[in-house]
Amino acid sequence: MNKKLRIPRFDIYSLLLFTPIFFVVACSHKASETKVNMETTPDTNRFHIEILATGMIDPTEMAVDGQGNAFVLERKGGINYYNATEKTFERIGELKVNLGHEDGLLGIALDPNYAITHWVYMLYTPDPHREQRISRFVFRNNRLDLGSEKVIISYPIVPERHQGGSLAFDAVGNLYISTGENTKPTDINGHAPIDERPGHEINDSQRSAANTNDLRGKILRIHPNPDGSYSIPKGNLFAPNTPHTKPEIYVMGCRNPFRIAIDQPTNTLYWGDIGPDAGEDTEKGPKGYDEINRTQKAGNFGWPYFIANNKAYARVDYATGQVFEKFNAAQPVNNSPNNTGLQQLPAAQPAWVWYPYNASQEFPIMGSGGRTAIAGGVYHYNKKNKEGFPAFYNSQLFVADWMRNHVKSIAQHKDGVIAKIYSFLPHQKFIRPIDMQFGNDGCLYVLEYGSNWFDNTDARLIKIAYQRTNMKPIAKLKASGSAGAVPFKVSFSSAGTFDADHDSLVYEWRFDNGHYIQSRAKNPSFTFTKAGTYLISLTVTDVSGNVDKAQTEILVGNTPPSIDINLIGRGSFYWPNERIQYSISTSDKEDGVLSSPQVSVKMLPFYAGATTPQPYGEKLIQESDCKSCHQLIDKSVGPSFSKIAQRYGGNTDETITMLGHKIVQGGSGVWGSYAMSAHPQLGIEEAKEMVKHILSFASEHGAKSTMGLQGSFAIPAGKLNPKMSYGLAVVAADKGFMRQAILKTEKVALLRPAVLEAKNYDWCKDIINSGPYARMPFPTSGIAFYDLDLKNVSSLTLEYSYDFYTPHCYVECRLDAPDGKLIGKVEIQKKSKENEDMLLTMPLAASTGKHKVYITYHPDLTIHSPLNLKTIYLNK
Repeated sequence: MNKKLRIPRFDIYSLLLFTPIFFVVACSHKASETKVNMETTPDTNRFHIEILATGMIDPTEMAVDGQGNAFVLERKGGINYYNATEKTFERIGELKVNLGHEDGLLGIALDPNYAITHWVYMLYTPDPHREQRISRFVFRNNRLDLGSEKVIISYPIVPERHQGGSLAFDAVGNLYISTGENTKPTDINGHAPIDERPGHEINDSQRSAANTNDLRGKILRIHPNPDGSYSIPKGNLFAPNTPHTKPEIYVMGCRNPFRIAIDQPTNTLYWGDIGPDAGEDTEKGPKGYDEINRTQKAGNFGWPYFIANNKAYARVDYATGQVFEKFNAAQPVNNSPNNTGLQQLPAAQPAWVWYPYNASQEFPIMGSGGRTAIAGGVYHYNKKNKEGFPAFYNSQLFVADWMRNHVKSIAQHKDGVIAKIYSFLPHQKFIRPIDMQFGNDGCLYVLEYGSNWFDNTDARLIKIAYQRTNMKPIAKLKASGSAGAVPFKVSFSSAGTFDADHDSLVYEWRFDNGHYIQSRAKNPSFTFTKAGTYLISLTVTDVSGNVDKAQTEILVGNTPPSIDINLIGRGSFYWPNERIQYSISTSDKEDGVLSSPQVSVKMLPFYAGATTPQPYGEKLIQESDCKSCHQLIDKSVGPSFSKIAQRYGGNTDETITMLGHKIVQGGSGVWGSYAMSAHPQLGIEEAKEMVKHILSFASEHGAKSTMGLQGSFAIPAGKLNPKMSYGLAVVAADKGFMRQAILKTEKVALLRPAVLEAKNYDWCKDIINSGPYARMPFPTSGIAFYDLDLKNVSSLTLEYSYDFYTPHCYVECRLDAPDGKLIGKVEIQKKSKENEDMLLTMPLAASTGKHKVYITYHPDLTIHSPLNLKTIYLNK
C-alpha cells in the first residue's frame, strides 16, 4: 500500500448555559440533555482528528508503540503496520486462521521491552485447529517474521461464538488474556445459557465461564518467559496445584470480555463484557446488560448466574421448562453435569458500570440501543506532550460502545468509586469503535471497525489530539447554485467559516479549478462563461499561518429540472382519514416538459422534526443499530433489507405488526443462528414504521413511479403522531445536455400533523423545558413555530396545567411577531385538580400564507402562576 494520507481535521463547538431560574430564565431550544461544567470541560474545538489509515477489512485489535507506530489486525489474518514517521500503512504479514463464527486473528499486545526485543504477542485461531493460540513473533525489517513463532499458551474451543480475544500487559510484565464463554447464545431467549440436558452442552456456560477447571469465559494472567514458557504470578484466583482449577485464571465468570485494558500505574484491570440479548425481565432472570468492569484483585464476576450489579438468574430445567430458585451471589454453586471444576465458587462481584438496551436508570448517559461495551485506556496527563489531552482527563478511563458509536470518559476517585461519566466529543459519530489506546504522546488512538459487520469498507485508524496553541481555522463554503446553463452566475458565501481564537482571516477564492486566486472577498460572485465542471475552493489563513480549505463542484452547461407541487386547497397540516388532492408539473430548460419515466412520485411518511425531509422509518433506522447487522443489498451478519423485503413483500398489516414486534422483542432462527437484538426502547408504532421503510425496498431498484402527476393520496386513520409528517417526494431527471451529466432534482411537499408539542418550538422567550411541558413563568412568556400556513385551521386546543389559579390571565395567538396581528385570544380557566392537564379551545381568525405563529402568556401582573403548555391541537 505505502499510501500517503492527507490529514483531515475535525472540529466541533457547543455552548450550554445554565442560570438560576429565579434570577434569569434561560431560553434554550432543544438543548443538550447532559449538563456539563463548562468551567472545567475542555473546549471541544481544540480536539482534532487525524485519519492515519484506511482500507482494513474486519479489523479487530491494535497496538501502538512508544513512537506512535501502530499494528492493526484483521480478523481474516492480515497484519498491518502504520509507520508514524513515513505516514505509510502496509501489510507486514498474514496468518492462516480459522474463520468460523467469531474466530480468526483477534488480539495483539507488544512486549513491555518491545523497543529492545521487538516481540509481538498475538491471539488467533490457527487453521485447521479448533483452539485459540497465543504466540510470540519478532518484528524485524518492517516485516513480522512468522517463522519466529513461539506458542506461549493455547486452549481448546468448540465452533461457537463469544471468543473474547484481547491482550494486555501490566507494569511488571504479566500478560492478561480475555477468553469468551464459547457458548451458543440461541435457544434460551436471551437469558443465561444453563441448559444441562444431554446433547445441549453447547448451551451450558456452566461448563466454561463458571468452571474453575476451564480457561474459557475468563481473563487469564500469566508471566511470559524469554524462552517462550510462562509462569503463574502470585495473586491469581487459584494457587497452582489446587485440585479442579486452572492456575492461569485471574478473573472468572465472564461472558464475552471482548476488550480489556490495563492501567499500569495503578495495576488496575478494566474490561467490557458483552451481555445477553433479553429485552425484559422474566421469571428466568433479568434482561440483558453490558458491563464495564474494574478490579485490582482476582475474582468471580458472576456469569452465567449473575449480571449487572449481581442481578440473579434462576435455575431452569430445560427438559420440563420448570423455573426454580434464584442463584445466591454470596455462595454460588455449580452443580452442572458439564462442570469439571469446583462446585462451590467464589462469591460473585458486581459490575462497575452496567446498562441494558433501553435507557439505564443508574447510568443514563450510556444511552440506549444495541450494546457492545469496549474498555479503552486510562489517560495520564503529561504537560510535556504538545498534543496530549488536557489535565481535565487525568486518570479518567475512556470507554466506547461499538453499537452506539460513542465514547465516554469515566472520572473516578482513588478507591474506584465513580465520580462522573462524561460524553467525549458528543457530536462526533464514531464508526464502530472497536479498540482504543492512549499513546506516549498523550493522544487517543481509535480503531474504527466500519459501518457494516464483516465486509466493511470504511474502517479506519484515527488519532485524536488536543491543540493547546493557536488553532487552525475552519473553512465553510456555500454556493447559490450547483448547476446551470451558460452563462451561469453564482453567488458564493463563506458563512460558517470559524476561527476559535477569533483571529482575523484572509480569504482566497479560486473558481477556475484552483489555478489562481480570483477573489479575496468574503462573499464574492462569479459568472461562468464556458460549459464544464469546475472545482471551486476557498482557502482561509489566520494570523499564525494556519490554513484550511473548503471545496465544491459547479456544473456549467446544463440546468437542473424544476418541480412544482401543488397540494390543492391545503395549508401546512393534515388530519387523520383525509384524502389529499395534488398536481405536479415538471420542466427542464433544455428538455422542456418532463414526464414518466423521468419523473418519480411517491407518498411517504416523513420525520416531522428533521431540518431537511427524511422518511420517518429511515430516520428511526438511522438512529437505531440496524445497519450494524444489515445492509441494503449485501448480506452482513443479518439478511439484507432487500432480502427481508422480498420475503415479506406482501406488506400486509399483519406482516408489519409481526415484524414490528420482532424488532422490539428480538428473536432468532429465521435467518440463521445469530440472534437479533431486542429494542425495548422503541414503541411498537415506531418499529412498524421501520418495517414499512424496509419493505419499501422490495421494488426500490428500477421501479417506475406508482403515482401519477395528478391524483390523490389517503392519510391513514388513527391517532395523530406529532413526529410524523406525510408528503409527496418527487424526483425529476433530465436527459443531459451537450454531453453534460444527467441532472436530478428532488423536492418534497410536506403536510405536518395537526398537533404541535410545545417543547419543540422554533423560538422562545423566558421558557424552561420541563419534561413534556414548555414552562412559561413570566408575563409575556411565549413560544413560536415558524413557516406555518393555518389554512383550514379554525381553532387551537391548548393542553396545559398550572400550579394555582390566576385571575385575568389569558393566552394570545399572533402572527409574525410577539406583538403582531392578533388572530386568537382565550382566558385561562380555573383548574379543578392539582397538577391536572386541562384542555382549552381558542377560536382563530382566518389567515392566508405562511407565517411565524406566536403563542404568548399574559397573566395578572401582581400575582400569577407559571403556565405549563404541553400540546397544541389544530382543529379544522
